[in-house]
Parts: sequence; C-alpha cells; structure tokens
Amino acid sequence: MKSVYLLIKCRQGAEGLVIKRLRTISGIRECEEIIGTFDILARFESVLSEEIISIVHGIKEVQKITCLDCMESYAQAGFVV
Repeated sequence: MKSVYLLIKCRQGAEGLVIKRLRTISGIRECEEIIGTFDILARFESVLSEEIISIVHGIKEVQKITCLDCMESYAQAGFVV
C-alpha cells in the first residue's frame, strides 16, 4: 500500500468547502487545512497506479481548486530519507 500526499491550493475562503468535498471522495484518509504556500494537505492510500490516477482526476474536478501537487511516499518500500 502506497501513501500519496496531495498539496492543494484553492480560491481564498473556499478551504472549508473544498475539504468537505474532498472528504467525500473514496480513498481519502486525511484532509487538513495547512498554513503556507498550499492551503490543504490530503492523503490517500493506493496499491495500483490506475487508482492513483483515478483519484487525482476526481480531485481535479472539485471546484475552487486552483493548483494540485501530488507526491507518492516510498517509505513502505524500505527507502529511508
């Protein structure tokens, strides 16, 4: 199982609305508002690359999102950072 992290920017004032919508997407395990360059940090878990692509495409459909950056964690694969 791979953890995938999403850094999300959204329109000002829409953070709560976007988080509420993201939490309805199957596979999203965590979704929190953060301070910094991005507004929201979300995490989901997946085994297949096709699932990752499908979830990311679903998130791109959420209105009010202006930028999305996706990172995959390799910690479970035994890599140490």
